[in-house]
Amino acid sequence: SDISKARLCARFADRRVVEIIYMANKGDVQQVEAITQRLDNRLVMLARLTSAVQVAEAPLPTFTPSEEAGSDKDVRVRANNRANLRTTLASYALSHPAGLRAALEKAPKSAKPALQRAIDISTAGYKRALKALD
Repeated sequence: SDISKARLCARFADRRVVEIIYMANKGDVQQVEAITQRLDNRLVMLARLTSAVQVAEAPLPTFTPSEEAGSDKDVRVRANNRANLRTTLASYALSHPAGLRAALEKAPKSAKPALQRAIDISTAGYKRALKALD
């Protein structure tokens, strides 16, 4: 499902942030830039997937009374999955830029512009993904 794909995409974005921080601490600016680009790709995909979740859940089909019992559970499960995804993304939207800002303070001067770009990409990417879920 799109929610599962979005959740996986969010986990990959989380890994990219950890990698960016690690490489920035090592002073490897080229790797920071390369991984930041991969982070951006993941966040763009995440925004697309969260938009698809919104579209997929928008129309509510009509059911006969015998089908309604099963469909209520499906709707609740989808709503719960969507809420969990939103909670995860909201958490990452706060923790990722904060972690990158902390790394920015300790990073070598040469890595600071690349880290600032990663912060900007992270902030904008999560904002897009969360907006798509609204």
